Amino acid sequence: MEAGSHHGPGRGGPQPLLLLLSLVSALVVTVHGDCGPPPRYPFAIPEATVKKEVYQEGERVKYSCRSGYTRKRLPLHISCNNGKWSPDGFTSPFCVVKSCPHPGDLINGHVEIKTDLSIGSTIEFSCNEGYSLIGHSTSTCEISDSGTSWSNDLPNCEIVSCPRPPNIPNGKHSGEEDDFFTYGSSVTYSCNTVPEESIPFSLIGDASISCAVENKTTGVWKPLPPKCQVITCPQPNVPQGKLISGFGRTYTYRDTAMFECKRGYLLNGSHLIRCESDNEWVPPVPTCQLNSCSNPPVIPYAERDWSLGSRDWNVGYSKYGEPEVFSVGTEVKYLCKKGFRAQKHKPRSVTCQANFTWSTNDGFCERICCPTPNVDHGKITKITSSSQGCEYGFPEKIKVSCNSGYILSGVATNQCQESGTWGPALSSCIPDCNSPKIDHGRVEAEHSFWNDMWKFTCNEGYILVGKPRISCEELTSSELPRCEALCPHPKVGNGVVIPNRTQYQGAVTISVKCNSGYKLIGDPNPYCADNRTWSPELPKCEWIIPEGCEQVQAGQAILKCLPNPGDVIQALEAYKLSLEIAKLELEVDHLRGKCTQPLPSLKEEPEDRTPPESSAKELGPCPSGDCTEDDLQKKALGDLVQAWVRKTRPLSSAQPGVPTSCSGGFCSCFR
Repeated sequence: MEAGSHHGPGRGGPQPLLLLLSLVSALVVTVHGDCGPPPRYPFAIPEATVKKEVYQEGERVKYSCRSGYTRKRLPLHISCNNGKWSPDGFTSPFCVVKSCPHPGDLINGHVEIKTDLSIGSTIEFSCNEGYSLIGHSTSTCEISDSGTSWSNDLPNCEIVSCPRPPNIPNGKHSGEEDDFFTYGSSVTYSCNTVPEESIPFSLIGDASISCAVENKTTGVWKPLPPKCQVITCPQPNVPQGKLISGFGRTYTYRDTAMFECKRGYLLNGSHLIRCESDNEWVPPVPTCQLNSCSNPPVIPYAERDWSLGSRDWNVGYSKYGEPEVFSVGTEVKYLCKKGFRAQKHKPRSVTCQANFTWSTNDGFCERICCPTPNVDHGKITKITSSSQGCEYGFPEKIKVSCNSGYILSGVATNQCQESGTWGPALSSCIPDCNSPKIDHGRVEAEHSFWNDMWKFTCNEGYILVGKPRISCEELTSSELPRCEALCPHPKVGNGVVIPNRTQYQGAVTISVKCNSGYKLIGDPNPYCADNRTWSPELPKCEWIIPEGCEQVQAGQAILKCLPNPGDVIQALEAYKLSLEIAKLELEVDHLRGKCTQPLPSLKEEPEDRTPPESSAKELGPCPSGDCTEDDLQKKALGDLVQAWVRKTRPLSSAQPGVPTSCSGGFCSCFR
């Protein structure tokens, strides 16, 4: 009722009022569960014409799919429920668009589906590289009497072919025997050969070309075929640089050359260049720009200082045969040559400047000069002359000679030293007063402002006695000094020297006395001779042998010949043997009838020491009265051999200096 009352007046009222009434009516309908007109779907339309504005709760509206759409689900209707149409066809459509079947695979090509296969969608066809499309490149899904279909059939993809490869002057290719060239085929070009003395052709470009596709349909050869040309580039010349690779008399296409600059120069450009088809080097031939100072300047009277620490050792060196180079800022120091010295407050070096020139240095060395020599009563003669800037300069030599009546005091030759002085000191000329002489010494003249003197010195081993210096005037009134000999300190074993001094000089005489039990052998009073020896020679003190023990001397003599004199037992055995030899000598004398003293007897050992019978018979005594000198010598020799072969008894009980046994007038005493 309320809704109807609002409807009537709304029809004839103004527009704002009508709108207001419509809204109110809708609210009323919603409240009461009614629905408005059914929705319009792009995929479906109501089967009945929609004539009402309001539909009651539970009313239905049935749909059918539009052309090009097909049923997706059931039911195809919607209902008014609680003021809303349901189900919502927008969120869950019940009709879907129709689609075409898949077009299938394209041999040697492919099908590109842009979106889907539904009505109105378009697909595209393309061929693989090297194949040409025969047919339509697109197809569209359309509605047909049978439902849906594609507007165009699948095309064909056929392989592309190329014409015969082009021929080139002065060359050939590898496909001259073939007639058919398809995509991917390739041929290789080569240049014709030339005589050995001729410059060969160079292949300019790519040696191989291939059959390719242009505009997806046409077969063409790519890249362009090469050319065969004679290419020569000029000899590359880089001043202050050198070629390190790529040596050759001629340079043809693609030949390379590599350069480097000499020390002290910087390469401007590329160190590697290549001969190109225009007969030019690419990149251009480089240049070498000066980047340092060359050899340092020559400074008058100076030379380079090569000492450690005087220069930068990282620069200033060169390879053999190349000039030295120095980087900017390098300082090179100098020294003055021999005979010159550096002047104060003048630079002694040069520096490599930013413009690659050396700083200025006009010189800092001056000549070393010695004062003009002046010798009274004499003259100066130059031996060597090297004067440059002065009369007498280092290392000039002079000779000093004296006038008649004068003699030279000092050396005759002097030399100008680096210190600017004469060395040795200049000699002088002194009056000639007959130079004295002394034995075992030397005399030197000394010149002073006050007087001329003679200086006396002794040779080594002599001592000066007297005044060491005497003037010319004193020579006639004073006694000359003398050089007395120094003799070695006298040493006498088992004796004393009188007087006992630390030093013996001159003709001093000494007395030698022996200790008790010793006797003096020699002169007891030698003196120190002029040749620094004792004359006569020093005496000796020898041990006095007690009476009856003279044979000890023979034992002592033998003892000196032993390999080891410290072996007392061996010494005693040797001494015993000497006694036996003495006995043999007496026997020889007895046989000759000369011996008047009794023969010494040696105590025999208990064991038998008789030599073999054959030996005794051969060396035994000869018949009386028939002995010759040979017989006697043979007899003595036989006895001596028998004495050597006997075993000697150890004399361990013998004590030094104590007699052990006496027989036949002989005393066996051991010291």
